[in-house]
Amino acid sequence: MNAETVRFALFAEVFAALAHPKRLEMIHYLGERQHTAGELTELTG
Repeated sequence: MNAETVRFALFAEVFAALAHPKRLEMIHYLGERQHTAGELTELTG
């Protein structure tokens, strides 16, 4: 594998980890402002 292929494989792993709906919901709320873990729990159930 060349360096570019490895780089894209790593990107794919990161995006796969973020693909879960609850994780995306948390990212959405964190994009609005900072939240504590407790606040994120309340917001996302």
